[in-house]
Amino acid sequence: MVIKRMVFWEPCISPHKHDLLSSLAMQQSCVEVLLCAQSGIPHERIKQGWEPILSSNYETIVEPSGEVIKELVAGKLDSTVHIFSGIRHFEIITKALALAINNKATYFIMSEPRVFENITGFLRLFQSWIFEIKVRKTTKGVFAIGANGPHWFKLAGYSESKIIDFAYYLSASDKHISQCTSDRINVAYVGALIAQKGVKYLIEAVLNIKNYTSLNVIGAGPDETKLKEIVGKETCVSFVGTIPNSLISFELTKSDILVLPSINKDGWGAVVSEALFQGCFVIVTKKVGASAVVIDQRIGCVVDGKSSESIEKAIISARKHGLLTSEMRSFRAKFARDTLTGEAGAKYIWDVIQNKVNNEPRVYGFLKHEST
Repeated sequence: MVIKRMVFWEPCISPHKHDLLSSLAMQQSCVEVLLCAQSGIPHERIKQGWEPILSSNYETIVEPSGEVIKELVAGKLDSTVHIFSGIRHFEIITKALALAINNKATYFIMSEPRVFENITGFLRLFQSWIFEIKVRKTTKGVFAIGANGPHWFKLAGYSESKIIDFAYYLSASDKHISQCTSDRINVAYVGALIAQKGVKYLIEAVLNIKNYTSLNVIGAGPDETKLKEIVGKETCVSFVGTIPNSLISFELTKSDILVLPSINKDGWGAVVSEALFQGCFVIVTKKVGASAVVIDQRIGCVVDGKSSESIEKAIISARKHGLLTSEMRSFRAKFARDTLTGEAGAKYIWDVIQNKVNNEPRVYGFLKHEST
């Protein structure tokens, strides 16, 4: 199959896909890259700091009509690959996916795992087993995002040969990596202030080592008042509030460590990539999708959820073992720029799709970059 067009079907316009699509369009200049989104950037995301995205490298279609959807799926069948971000909940995705199956189009799924916790998690798994039979049979592959993505799709009955490790790919900031000289350990949290994010455990950990540790909490949410009550009059914890996405990388240049202490299933955690671009050491729980990149103790540490003690120990250990030096910071930044940029992701997805559509056996993980 000679690929001449790639159509990405998305719930909304997202900065987390922009750099991947832009890089793909630049690297494969003979391939038409299109983004079809059900909506623009949601209002709640704008409040969280997401900013408008403009690209001259690929075409964006928002709220495509039924005729446009039909034309994109049924036309150019022998040279088009479709990538669906999920398979349910959003009308353009369900319509286009049904058309893709009926027209025997070439398509892939790209998705984070569904929440698999408590009885509702088993109900979701049952739903996937029953209602995804045709998808399992007809899709060329599933780009399973994050540490928990592949496991979910195996449970949901997808062939292991169709499951492909995947990540979110971003643009590496061109800002200089900070060479921290402070005697204090500067820790950052970036995200919503809600119970599921486990921020209280991070605050408790920092308060235990307040003599040489500071924490910047970036974000807002309904738990902000409760968290401030935990801090009280202590000055080692600062609440910064919500800032635009474009300023997050600058804030991270001033941090030694990023901590995402999520206690329930979380998404990829794009800020982990941002932090690694700036050379930060990252501490995450297994619930964070980006824990997949913590493959080396020089990169970060995966800790237990709901445990301020494990976070505290990880912070202390990072300093004790010399993992917060400028040399280690440069190592992490290089690792991230080689692995997690839009350029790296575009090369990876293109190679995998070429292998799959041409029925070649070679498929590799996005962190390995080698045949398996």
